[in-house]
Order: sequence, then C-alpha cells, then structure tokens
Amino acid sequence: MNRFILFAFILMMPLLIICSCENEVSFDIEYAVVSGKKISRIKSGDTRIYEFSYDDCGRVRNTQYLDAETGKLIKTYNYFYAGNSITIKSDNSYGDAVLTFDDQGKIINMSAYDAEYVMSYSDNSELTMITYNGGPYCHYVWDDGNVVIMTEYLRDFTEESHFEYSNIIDNFNVQLPHVSWFASHANKQEIELADVRSTYLVSRYGTNVYEYTRNSEGDIDKVICNDWVYYIEYQ
Repeated sequence: MNRFILFAFILMMPLLIICSCENEVSFDIEYAVVSGKKISRIKSGDTRIYEFSYDDCGRVRNTQYLDAETGKLIKTYNYFYAGNSITIKSDNSYGDAVLTFDDQGKIINMSAYDAEYVMSYSDNSELTMITYNGGPYCHYVWDDGNVVIMTEYLRDFTEESHFEYSNIIDNFNVQLPHVSWFASHANKQEIELADVRSTYLVSRYGTNVYEYTRNSEGDIDKVICNDWVYYIEYQ
C-alpha cells in the first residue's frame, strides 16, 4: 500500500474534527501557532516538500508532494467533501480512498484499495484500536489527552512505543509529517489514519529528541529531530 497517500488522509483531520473540551493549563503552556495562519509548505530536510491549498471553508483542498532537490512534482491528492465522508483522489494507480465519520466528526472507517481500516474509541472519545482487514493493527493508551503508549501489531512481531511531550499545544491546522508523536515511524504512515493527535507536541520518542524554534511572529518554523530538520512556512 502506498504510505504517503495515507499520510495525505490525515492532514485535513484537524479541520474536520470539532473539539468541545476545556482543559486547565498552567501558566507556562505555549502554543505552536500564535498568528492563526495556516501552513502552506513543509520541507523535510533536503528530500521532500509538502504543499497545501485550501478551499473557501478553510479545509484542505489538495496536497502536493515534491522532490525538494529538483522541485519535481511526485504526487497530488485532491479532497472532496460530502456529508459524513471524504473522498481522496490521487494521480497514481492506487485509486480513490473514502473516509467515513460519525456524528461527532471522528473517523470510524477508511476504505482504500483492497484494505479496510476500522477505528474504535473509548467512552471519552479517545481512539483505542485500529483494525486492518479485520485483524488488530494499532492499540493506543492515553494519559491526559496524549498518547503515551502505542502498540503495533506487525506481521511477524508486536512493537510497543512510549512517548514524552513538551509544553507546546499542537494547534497546527494540519498534522505535520514525521513530526507529531507518531512521526518517527516515517515509513508507517498508516497510524496517522485516525484521531491519534495528542494535545501537546512530542519531546521524545525512544532515542529521538524533538526541539522547536519560532519565527518573528512567534509561530514554530523549524522542528529539529536529532540530525533531521523540518522547515514550516505559512500563508
């Protein structure tokens, strides 16, 4: 399965899911974006560029994936919104994908190619399990709005990952590729399929340590993960 298109599915999730919870926060809490601007481009080191355009409602209309060195367009994904579903059409041979939502805006199903993902939630609407074609795929343990343990059921073994977080609230309008807590699984974008976005930006995953810098307007414009850098531009 093409993994980048799975990343493309989740990019618009924060624009679709309505949150109505209120959390008490301490005085040292920060926000990733203070200007209210939307992300227009993310450059991943010297290899990949992700570009975003939006419709009149502020929803992601399409994403483009380019080679950072040559500027060559690699893939384009277009999003079509209708009722409680989104259809994603791509310019590759894999065909369309369809996401279905419940009345609260949570993803409950995604069908793509020959695969079907089903999402299960706890009583407080936190994603607990993703199944893939009927079998277990990912299980999540949450603590105070953040995923702290993720268990992946891989083909030949089970892998458990633990995460620590910064004091920066993740209010980016799109979910960053390879930057949020799941990011270190750069080749396992399937885990981005559902509502697995934590409240805060990750500070550590295994041996990966994340740092953040800001531009003159106070918005995060650079994410440093060990020796890798992600550059963020805004509209």
